Amino acid sequence: MSKLLLVIRLLFTAQLLYVAIDFSTRTVLSLAAVLVVFYVTQEPKKTDHEAGDNPFRARTKSGEVVSTSEDAVPEATVASYRQQIAEFVLSADDPVEASAIHHFLPVQQHTECIFAKSARLWGARDWNHHLSFEENVERSIPALIKFCAIGLHCQLDGFVFELPSSTFGTSPEVFGRGVRRLLTCLSDSDPAGVHCMRRSYIGGRGWFYEFARTPIFVTTFAPCYADNHSRHAFGVDGCFVLLQPEYSFAAKNLPADTPDTNWTNPQTVRDRIRVAYRQAGREYIVRDTVYYSPALDIVKPLAVDTDEVVQWWSNTKTD
Repeated sequence: MSKLLLVIRLLFTAQLLYVAIDFSTRTVLSLAAVLVVFYVTQEPKKTDHEAGDNPFRARTKSGEVVSTSEDAVPEATVASYRQQIAEFVLSADDPVEASAIHHFLPVQQHTECIFAKSARLWGARDWNHHLSFEENVERSIPALIKFCAIGLHCQLDGFVFELPSSTFGTSPEVFGRGVRRLLTCLSDSDPAGVHCMRRSYIGGRGWFYEFARTPIFVTTFAPCYADNHSRHAFGVDGCFVLLQPEYSFAAKNLPADTPDTNWTNPQTVRDRIRVAYRQAGREYIVRDTVYYSPALDIVKPLAVDTDEVVQWWSNTKTD
């Protein structure tokens, strides 16, 4: 287009020179015609956007349009939208008002643990039967991450998950499969990347459960246990997995674990708890050593007078 305009201009310029000697009416008209042509054929001026001055288009120094990464976004903007996302996710349900907390209350109020009644608990989101097992668990991971982050400062004692008893409450073995899936799902999403449920020595010494760098003591309760069992659910039709951070025990000055118990004249907190369970008819086996994996006691067998182990972590049956 620019070449065509140049040719037109040259032709009219030549005509002007041709008649320049005879300054006549014809010459004047020709000159006017040339001026009109120059005005009409002038290229339109580019706008700021067309000239490359659009401030909303990302360009390199050479003018090439490129896409920008988050590295170019101000830190304050990144922090702001991340905070908004976190608040949106965490506001979905109040872990203090979760149904799991209310369903677990009879266990909390009737168990012989002397710390239970005053324990401050959070609960997982209500179970949605339209979702898969793992999807249900994953819905509560943001709240569990927050729990582990602020629990020590807010004096929180435990986080409760409730599994549907119709699916997992018939026996310790079936319950164990649910516990394994729950703890594995959480472990696979561990923000610290430890993934403790993928260890090869879960049933051996040195293993313990942890999430977000928080060592956790895991206790379970289910309706399959009779009223003479320490994991009795006190008539509640629910299967519960209670995650207790180890700092909660330390905050209560619980003494170091020991296989020894003063049954006749309890002296320590551990003595009093063990005696209370015995007096209530729910005595549990106290191992003769403290050097064993806590996994051995996460899911208990039905028998109360045996050291049999439910190997819930290695269950290979179809879930």
